[in-house]
Amino acid sequence: MQQLPERLMSVTIPAENVPRVSHEEQQLPPDTPSSPSRGVVRSLEADGKTRRRSKDNLLLACEMEEMDDKTTSAPGAAALDQSLREGERIAKQALDDGGIVGSFSCHGRDSSPYGMQDKINQDCACVAHSVGGHVGTALLCVYDGHGQSGHDVSLEALFSVHEELERRPELLLREPAQAFEESFDAVQEHLKVLAAVADNNSSEEVVVDATESGACALVALLRGSKLWVANAGDCRAVLGRKGRDGVLTALPLSTDHKCNLPNEQARIEAAGAWVRPASGAFDSEDHIPARVYEDRGNPRKGPGLCIARSIGDLNANRSGVIPTPEVTLHEVGPDDRFLILASDGVWEFFSDEQVVSLVDRFYERKGKAIDACRLLIAQSALQWRTHEGAYRDDITAVVVWLPPLVEALQRAEHEGETIAMGATGMGA
Repeated sequence: MQQLPERLMSVTIPAENVPRVSHEEQQLPPDTPSSPSRGVVRSLEADGKTRRRSKDNLLLACEMEEMDDKTTSAPGAAALDQSLREGERIAKQALDDGGIVGSFSCHGRDSSPYGMQDKINQDCACVAHSVGGHVGTALLCVYDGHGQSGHDVSLEALFSVHEELERRPELLLREPAQAFEESFDAVQEHLKVLAAVADNNSSEEVVVDATESGACALVALLRGSKLWVANAGDCRAVLGRKGRDGVLTALPLSTDHKCNLPNEQARIEAAGAWVRPASGAFDSEDHIPARVYEDRGNPRKGPGLCIARSIGDLNANRSGVIPTPEVTLHEVGPDDRFLILASDGVWEFFSDEQVVSLVDRFYERKGKAIDACRLLIAQSALQWRTHEGAYRDDITAVVVWLPPLVEALQRAEHEGETIAMGATGMGA
């Protein structure tokens, strides 16, 4: 399979791994470290079947570097290589300044024996182009880790899901939903291997232990005007639309997989586990969410999750918690303005409509998507302060201006195909 030259892949990583920026510039509360995401990063190579990565490699992957050029002597490779480069150049111009795609993240805060302290950011996000060798595609992702090793699981899932999708280029073209399902399941098997390594007390510098930790995963694939969204957990994808009547609406493209949803609860109970019902009014201070327990008579056995789907959480699999994503397809139309992908840190206190209204202010005045993303994170952090005091969850979002991105991807695909046909004589 031909290696792609110069793939564009921006990663939003935990704030402690990136240079700090001024809070005045980002309009964030003074205790809100932030992680802007932009640039090209080097792809990580697999280390055998387990794909274990050292800390140095993880940091290297987040540096803004271009991949080394790959060449091949196969017939027609030069024409294909040139077409890929032209398609990549067009899309890179559109994506690289945060104008039409922006991602941002800030870590949470929690109590400790020493008072309130910054948490390790267990969220991460990714914007990648191209995918599976198809220059007219872009991949947009948000991952939200949980548990003691949630930050490791979310980052491992980010790289591994992308890697698994790249291994299925033809399936991704024909049946994207199946490609997503197979990729999520393959990553789950990969995490089982890593957990076994952890159980054996390996001396490896970095071992991802997903036994009691996991990550909610939200991955969107845009190819031309078709938008697939694969979701496992409670990250959320929402579309902002405005028709000829001038009415702005929010269209959800994913479902929060709470464990007390009828279909999810039925599967959990069929596995012999128990869903403790929610109690208290949803907006009240005494609200307690529904949770999954393996044994009704012994809640200490866990897992105690509010969600019914996630990558990782290996011990929770026997309680009916699964990694299989729910995949939706949306045809981007003339009324569709922008797409928002975000972890539950955004949605905890904001409705879909409120978030869409906030982001639309920037779209209306032709502002940058990255600026809309920054303000969304800042406003979400302020909501956490208002409702929860010093405590705050990790907050991550990706904002996409759809019309210019769709146009850029379609143009990249067209220009790449035109060059390839002309160079091989097919267009004569």
